[in-house]
Order: sequence, then C-alpha cells, then structure tokens
Amino acid sequence: MLRSLAHTCLVCAFAFAGGYAAQYAVAVKPSLAAAEASLLEGSGLKRYYDSNGTLRLDMGIHNDNPIQDFYGEDGKLRMQMATYVAPGEKGLPFLSLSDNSGNIRMLFRLAGKNESPVIIFKDKQHRDRMVFGLGMNDDKEEPFLAYFDAYGQSHTAFGDY
Repeated sequence: MLRSLAHTCLVCAFAFAGGYAAQYAVAVKPSLAAAEASLLEGSGLKRYYDSNGTLRLDMGIHNDNPIQDFYGEDGKLRMQMATYVAPGEKGLPFLSLSDNSGNIRMLFRLAGKNESPVIIFKDKQHRDRMVFGLGMNDDKEEPFLAYFDAYGQSHTAFGDY
C-alpha cells in the first residue's frame, strides 16, 4: 500500500512537472527571449504583444525614418503613422487606416511642392477613388476634390488636382 502510494505520488509529480514544462513549450505568449529578439536587427523596430501573444504594436526607426504600426486583435495592420522615405517626399508625415482585411482604405498625408494636406479614399482593389485637400502645387493652395469612376477616369468636382 505504501509502495502504491509512493508510485502514485511520483507519477503525479512527474505529470505536474511535465504539464508545467509543456505549458511554456507551447504557450502562445512570447518568452522574454522572444520579446527581446523582437527588436528587429538593423531596423530598430520594437514589437509589442498583447496577453494572448498577438502582435499589437510595433514602432521604431525604419530606413532612418520613424514608424508606428497598430494591429487589430487578429494581428492585421489597422493604422500606420510614419514619414515617407522616397526622394521628394522624404520626411513628410502620413497616417493610413486599414480595414479588417488589412487593406489601406484611407490615407492622410502631406503632398506636392506645397506639402499640402491631402486625404485619399481607396476602394478594396487599392485604387484611389476620391482625393481632396489643398492645392498641392499652386501658390494659393485652393481646395480641390477629385474622384475616380469605376473605369479609373479622373473627374474634378472643384479646384485643381
């Protein structure tokens, strides 16, 4: 009887230890080492995860420019704030908003030689459908509203696009 009780206690102890070890081996949450490794080499981006281990935020420096990405509960990109890296736009800020599929649907940015504020609405096929803002290249910076029909043809409601 005593021997049977000792075997039962030994089996329970190993089962408990195995379960405890397995919990950490298959856990969704990133370990401390994984969290530290999320500082991407060469990019300066730091990743942050929620309590379920889902990527929710990354931020840092990419191509020598600041960037911050916000992710939904499903891990898809929802909002991005950054500065452009392309020549002629370098350093100009933008904010993009994405839908549940991770597609950019609205873009707020500064554009043109005037670095004018512009808002761009995109359809699910990633095409610009409506653009409005202040004149990007004229001295008066008059407001404009342009829209694109289903065939991609540009139309101007007012102002110069």
